[in-house]
Amino acid sequence: LCIAYINRVFKQLGAFNNIAQQYALEELLTECHILPRYRQLLCRLLDVLVEQGYLQREQELFSNFVELSTDSLNTCLEEFRIQW
Repeated sequence: LCIAYINRVFKQLGAFNNIAQQYALEELLTECHILPRYRQLLCRLLDVLVEQGYLQREQELFSNFVELSTDSLNTCLEEFRIQW
């Protein structure tokens, strides 16, 4: 569920519009209008997406974002509601 929401936030912020393009952390901060004080949080969220296979990292560049569909997000929410 957490992955689904992280994925959704990046989509809403307009990050990774071109999935093949590589983005540096500073570029994402600027393009998505993320305040510098959230830099550490952004780093961790990007790491989570990389760890889960929704994003690729080569050195300090991120690319190949795998966007979850609205249906996938809704499925995650429904599974969460059933479990809890």
